Amino acid sequence: MTVEIRFRGPIANRMASPVYKVELPISEDLRNLFERLISMHPEIAELWKTPEEVDREALILCNEADIALFDGLDTQVQSGDYIIVLPIVHGG
Repeated sequence: MTVEIRFRGPIANRMASPVYKVELPISEDLRNLFERLISMHPEIAELWKTPEEVDREALILCNEADIALFDGLDTQVQSGDYIIVLPIVHGG
């Protein structure tokens, strides 16, 4: 099964590509998906060491819905789903 991860905003500029496709053998949760991405792509590992850091520092959408409306990082992803990672911008 294929899941697509799309990075947006300034985060996309730090990636090798703004879109990554990950092949998963079965349905997995977002935590495992991000662990896989971090271990496979050094440019992602430079930004985040754990899925929890991604969740804390970015807004994560699964099929355009905030994962906080579901099970957070425990949200299950299915073939054809797409994940959007948006930076959280702070001002002050």
